[in-house]
Amino acid sequence: MSKDDYANWMGSLPKEFLHLPLNHLAIPGSHDSATYEIERAIAPDAPPVVRMVPYCCSVRWAKCQNLNICQQLKAGIRYFDLRVACRENRSENVYFTHSLYGPPVPEVLGEIRAFLDGHKMEVVLLDFNHFYGFTQDLHRELVTILETAFRGLLCPKSTMADVTLSKLRQLNQQVIIFYQNGGGHHLWPTESIFSCWPDTMRVCKVLIRDAQEEWKSKLLEKRKKANPEEVFGVYQTVLTPTRWTCAKFWGSVQTKCAEAINPRLGEWMRAGQAAMIYIADFVDQPGDFVESVLSLNRSAIGGRDFATAAEPGSLQQLTRGT
Repeated sequence: MSKDDYANWMGSLPKEFLHLPLNHLAIPGSHDSATYEIERAIAPDAPPVVRMVPYCCSVRWAKCQNLNICQQLKAGIRYFDLRVACRENRSENVYFTHSLYGPPVPEVLGEIRAFLDGHKMEVVLLDFNHFYGFTQDLHRELVTILETAFRGLLCPKSTMADVTLSKLRQLNQQVIIFYQNGGGHHLWPTESIFSCWPDTMRVCKVLIRDAQEEWKSKLLEKRKKANPEEVFGVYQTVLTPTRWTCAKFWGSVQTKCAEAINPRLGEWMRAGQAAMIYIADFVDQPGDFVESVLSLNRSAIGGRDFATAAEPGSLQQLTRGT
């Protein structure tokens, strides 16, 4: 696959992949996906330490991505980790958040819809997993916004055997939404996805020998009756700063976390990780994150690799100027 083709990587998959359950594919995702645009306003999810330090410090620990949603999509990202909060006295009620407010939800959904309308073979997974300051009325409002934004494209909850690229294309379905507070017919519940979060600042504790086995172990520990074959698996290849780290007047998620782990992700994945969803901070940073995740798809069909290794830095070239 050419380094210019990541915007269409699902459409470029060999036919063997089209009949696999979607949770058997290696899918690149972004952590705190909508934090590329951060405002000064403190959000409801902000911990005490963020409320104590000036904006110039707090923004460095709230921002986890450089690329906006459109750029991430063009770069090959297909899973989005999303947190939302109520924001009163604004024309839009719901904004993305990570201690500080990000962009309004309808604006970002419009960008995703525009991308999908121009890339009919691609499928995105939107994981709405944290809600702050929400009432039931606000949940109903957000569900309506989601159903309106992706009218005609939503894949309803189904067994994984029926969620393949082949069937999704036959039905013109391009969007799977996980909604951690219930929802309607078109939204997938909490039980449909599980994210393994190492919660550490130590690289060796994140880049373990077998991420999928760790994911299964944590899943069954928390949900004893879960069937792993019917759950989307997410492994967070991120470092998590402590509150004391964030309280310092230097450093950021990018310099203290992403730059410490991202350059090592490619080698770690190529050493034998299994196909699942992997997410990272600052997916445009050196380390060939997207290329490395896509190369794991060879394990899904017993060794055949559809993604040739792209040149180092190709992700920066791909998104430059967009």
